[in-house]
Amino acid sequence: MPDTMQVLPYLTADQIRIVLDWAYRDVILVPDEVAREINRQVNDGWREYVSDAWGESRPFRVGTWMFQVVHTLMAAFAASDVHDSLTGKDRTRAVGERLAAAERWHLWPRIVSVSDWGHEARTWRDRSASHDLHVRGTPSACVNDNAFQFAG
Repeated sequence: MPDTMQVLPYLTADQIRIVLDWAYRDVILVPDEVAREINRQVNDGWREYVSDAWGESRPFRVGTWMFQVVHTLMAAFAASDVHDSLTGKDRTRAVGERLAAAERWHLWPRIVSVSDWGHEARTWRDRSASHDLHVRGTPSACVNDNAFQFAG
């Protein structure tokens, strides 16, 4: 019987980049294969609430690849420096978002593949053509469930 176990891409903190978008919000850049796999797992079982224009993924529990990836992303973001160009409300927001990540409560920045990020324009290069490289929603801790769930 052939081994059908899927080998999932490994993510380490040194593979993660934090950049600012055109509106001075943090964005997390990850390798393409990681972005694709996060996106695939988030979309598998996504529930859309049409009346609210909002949806959510299934929970990703302790011991899953997704739980470990979200934990790694939160730790890396929480440890990252706030960009020097941020002042006032933008700086306050950025500090608060890092505190939320440090507490493993919520990860506010969008997750995007490094190859589809336009550093000059500080936005996606071609979002409609490469939707598999842009993760839907952002992860939050599920209360009393030892899991993360994406929503947005």
